[in-house]
Amino acid sequence: REWARRHSARRATAVLTLALLCAFAAFRFWQALLSPQGVWQDSYGYEASARNPFLSTGFWAGPRPPLAPLLWKLTGSPTSFVVVQTALAVLAWSFLAVTVGALAGSGWRRLLATAVVLAFACTLPVTEWDWSVLSESLALTSLAAIFAFSIRFVRKTRLRDAAGLVGAATAFCLARDEDIWTIALIGIAFLAAALVTWLSRRHRFVGFRLFGELHPVRGVHPGRTRRSGVRRLAALGGALVVLAIVLE
Repeated sequence: REWARRHSARRATAVLTLALLCAFAAFRFWQALLSPQGVWQDSYGYEASARNPFLSTGFWAGPRPPLAPLLWKLTGSPTSFVVVQTALAVLAWSFLAVTVGALAGSGWRRLLATAVVLAFACTLPVTEWDWSVLSESLALTSLAAIFAFSIRFVRKTRLRDAAGLVGAATAFCLARDEDIWTIALIGIAFLAAALVTWLSRRHRFVGFRLFGELHPVRGVHPGRTRRSGVRRLAALGGALVVLAIVLE
């Protein structure tokens, strides 16, 4: 009976999470396609860069970062550009929401964490770029993927998550090359955390995972420590996202 109740609760959580993701996707596409697509002066610059051959210097080292011209080369029209970039945004932010939700545990906590991230991804500073032929939406999409893969990588050091993190960071730099310093700062933070972890293990201190997932020590309850680590991780991730959007 207990197993059946837990199975039913997990199934209900999965169904409600899927409903949240579907509602989020519907809203993002609705607001992106509600009005005519925005074509600005920068949009013509991306279109001009897209006319260069794919392997040419003018495409990869021209006056515009290559990610938006690459998407224009693949789509060929403002409407298709907006649809594809909105689809990428939905995938990246949904991935981040599910990743953060998994940190919160199960049941209503997972639903709440997922809903908070999706609600943040529906705010105007994030969604206002979806309908325009510009690079800002692609940059925010890459940033969401960076945070998602970062969380997954520091929880379980897996090669696929490392590859995803490097790919997302590369996409971010290819979207807006002037923001490469943001990636540099994130890289410095990761190197510092890795150095501290290595030193702690070398000197036989209590080992720890990044952002506060501590191993149990005397006088510290494991559940309480993990919960505090999750809170610190969520606070740091939210602060970094807000900071990145302000810097945009």
